Amino acid sequence: MQNKRFRLGLAATLVAAVSAVGVVTAVSAQAAAGCRVTYTVTNSWPGGFGANVVVDNLGDPINGWRLSWSFGGTQTITQLWNGSHTQSGQDVTVTNASWNGNVPTSGSANFGFNASMSGGTNAVPASFSLNGAACNGSTGPTTGPPTSSPPTSAPPTSVPPTSQPPTSPPPGDWPPSSTFNNPVLWQDFADIDIIRVGDAYYYSASTMHYSPGAPILRSYDLVNWEFAGHSVPSLDFDSNAYNLSGGRAYVKGIWASAFNYRPSNRTFYWIGCTEFNRTYVYTATSVEGPWAKRSRINGCYYDAGLLVDDNDTMYVAYGNSSISVAQLSADGLSQVRSQQVFQTPPVWARWRARGSTSATAATTSG
Repeated sequence: MQNKRFRLGLAATLVAAVSAVGVVTAVSAQAAAGCRVTYTVTNSWPGGFGANVVVDNLGDPINGWRLSWSFGGTQTITQLWNGSHTQSGQDVTVTNASWNGNVPTSGSANFGFNASMSGGTNAVPASFSLNGAACNGSTGPTTGPPTSSPPTSAPPTSVPPTSQPPTSPPPGDWPPSSTFNNPVLWQDFADIDIIRVGDAYYYSASTMHYSPGAPILRSYDLVNWEFAGHSVPSLDFDSNAYNLSGGRAYVKGIWASAFNYRPSNRTFYWIGCTEFNRTYVYTATSVEGPWAKRSRINGCYYDAGLLVDDNDTMYVAYGNSSISVAQLSADGLSQVRSQQVFQTPPVWARWRARGSTSATAATTSG
């Protein structure tokens, strides 16, 4: 009996020890917090402004995020996308949407908003916190378990909005005048692509060897334009020819590229050919960026145009005297197939046709 009691006591001690180890393991597995916030005022108008916020995750993967800050004035959010928000006075909290709650290490989440304000200075908020931890650009200590369950990140039950807000022109006197004079832009923005997303127009242009490249402008009336960003932050084209020190790639680089928006993943795509032998794909979820080089396609999409079909398939039409159409992969980063769809008649054929017509006319008149 004494041995039995000893064995039972030993078993109970082992169970308690295992349970204690389990508790310690669970606590040590909590995510190390760390983040950096980039807050950018993208446009402003009398009585209001628009802003874009990018949250970079410098710590362990995040499953559900809440970003909080305090405005320094009378700013009041009137419209927000890629999340939901609450505001009490100057204090704001933005929570992820159902489809963007998971943020991997070194990944990012972004959202934007329109806000009203009356007087004062529209200063950038002094500090931010992510899930209750200070967001100061460094990795903080390990955090304890959350006091409540974070928002789920299951796929949305409905299709996300198909356009990147703002969904309507800014309030107030916009455009400033009903009349305008040409040119509306005093700048050589060549080889343009203009697309419409929601109520905003976006204008992409060539910039040759200048860096950053491929400027993007935004307008709500095709007359009044503002700079919104650059699709190519630097000319990272696998060549030293674009370096200012000894580079010789002048008037090369970015020309006749393609620019479009894909509603299914809420992503902007820029596609451009360099050196007549390779094409690069850059993407961003906001025209303000951050833009990233995603792939290189070994072939030149010369004077390209990008189409996102109704079934979400992406195509690129390109060429000069001969026109081809390439179908891109599901992620838009590589080519599946390409075929020629048009060939300009050779010059000699036109000359021959013109000569035959002249000869016939001469014979008839004779």
